Amino acid sequence: QDGWTPFHLSAREGDVEIMKILLEKNRQIVQTSSKNGRTPLHTACLHSRFEAVKLILQISDDRIDLKTDSCGNLPIMDSVRAGSSESIEILDLLVSLNPDSIYQKDILCRNILHIASESGHVKVVQHLIK
Repeated sequence: QDGWTPFHLSAREGDVEIMKILLEKNRQIVQTSSKNGRTPLHTACLHSRFEAVKLILQISDDRIDLKTDSCGNLPIMDSVRAGSSESIEILDLLVSLNPDSIYQKDILCRNILHIASESGHVKVVQHLIK
């Protein structure tokens, strides 16, 4: 699974109970990344797992929301890529932590409005324009 840990997989599924069990043994697991630099936060954002995102952000000491993967994607970019109503909640949470993240660009110079537009997520684009 491209270097994913069980914590990545539970974040992808939004299984907060399993995430908590894994965190009891090793709180640093939240800092792990896959071979392409994706953190559990990236994964939870991409799969619109709001409760998993909240848990990761609560226990992380670092600015994990600002870690990029090998393509220069921040977790906030993955949240808009998902395009669900939960992804808008995740977007708002991440923006509240770092308002400047809406202006960050990936290696193709796309910001979150570009990504939401490219992904065809009308509600996300409307939300961002507000």
